[in-house]
Amino acid sequence: MALRVVGVTALVDIALGAAYGWATHIGFWHGLYCATGTATTVGCYTTPRGWLAHTLSAAMMVTVVPLFSSVFALLTAGLTATHIDARHEELKQHVTDTAPSYEEGGGCSEGHR
Repeated sequence: MALRVVGVTALVDIALGAAYGWATHIGFWHGLYCATGTATTVGCYTTPRGWLAHTLSAAMMVTVVPLFSSVFALLTAGLTATHIDARHEELKQHVTDTAPSYEEGGGCSEGHR
């Protein structure tokens, strides 16, 4: 899921960066720099001029910033889930290996079954 969101984030960032570069007459690469800077909350030193540039800048703020945040959240959640799953299997194996079996007389008595 994180990889999909990374892909969508990159595409949206590139599209908005190209449009911003065109709208502000600064070129594609500078527009991409501004879009990525805005997406990472660093910002860009090119002030938007005109309604289209302001609209594109606002679109970067409300779309790409949350998408970048989602990528980091998904990566963190995925890593955490992987570690929890690994520990769960270890704990389950430990309980299986150390718990007395019912055949050996351990566990519940006849009246509690």
